[in-house]
Amino acid sequence: MRPHIYVFFDMETCYEDNYPQYGLGVTGNSDRDEGRVHITSSGGMIKHLHEVCPFIDHALDSPLLSDPNGGATLVLFDCGWQGPSAWSCLNREHNPKLNERRVSVVSESARKDRVGPLDLGLPPPAIHPVPLIEAQEAAILGCLNEDGDDRPYLFSFTGNFRHAVRQKLLELHDPPSGVFVHHHFGGTWNTSSIGRGKLDQFANADGNYTKLLSQSKFAGVPRGDNLFSYRFTEALSGGSIPVVFADGWLLPFSGALVDWSSIAVFIPEDRAAHTLDYLANLTASQRCGMRKKGYQFYKRYMADSNGVIHGIIESLEQARRGETLLPSKH
Repeated sequence: MRPHIYVFFDMETCYEDNYPQYGLGVTGNSDRDEGRVHITSSGGMIKHLHEVCPFIDHALDSPLLSDPNGGATLVLFDCGWQGPSAWSCLNREHNPKLNERRVSVVSESARKDRVGPLDLGLPPPAIHPVPLIEAQEAAILGCLNEDGDDRPYLFSFTGNFRHAVRQKLLELHDPPSGVFVHHHFGGTWNTSSIGRGKLDQFANADGNYTKLLSQSKFAGVPRGDNLFSYRFTEALSGGSIPVVFADGWLLPFSGALVDWSSIAVFIPEDRAAHTLDYLANLTASQRCGMRKKGYQFYKRYMADSNGVIHGIIESLEQARRGETLLPSKH
């Protein structure tokens, strides 16, 4: 197979207040590597992308990318709430050149039914990755506690409860049964989650969010204001099995790289009240295998930016070899 070139754009298109660090704002999150001038919040996302879009258009018309049978794919990042906005040059309906070239738009919160054939999901960054000690890692990778006896909580979630699916989960709260669903430390049912990346303080049994994840067999990953949730990656980092409630979310990477149904549990949003019934159907052996595979995948592809880039390229390479690039079924 002839060599292929993957082109990553050298200007910011992932314009989001909370990416990759929650609560730092646009200026604090701007890319300053290699001496780049940081972005300010002046004028907002629309102004910035309108300034960047001519450069994207110029790149698409370059000899490297204008030949649809050429040996290059342009990779663009998007952090929009529901995928690229209607006015954005990252939106395939607004910018037809994206469909005429080999382009992969990698989005954090896109819907599966609104993406192109080469588009991928972008893993949410772990705002608070769980620090595991060597013995905890060994237990995960060696299935030393198949029943999860070292994890006292069957299911846990802490956060705000603005979205209806989260409010349904709140009804499951039953600590004596190992189900812990509660609002943030010192907050109310509708408290914003802005403090997550700074204080690590939550109203759970141990007073520590990351410790709760490391002690949970399953971790809730309900959608909120967006389809994606930072808890997806955080749960994997702690060896918990993510339980996702986000209908239509384009999951990270592609189905060719990872079958997410072998790592996480997916429950329709309108079935959130029946979460414990879904979890009861999994045997101890299945839970152990999911936990191990999920943690290994996190370490390889999601623990840092280098892993994410490798995951994107490997997903696109598998597509070139004729393997499916469809999102994982769940």
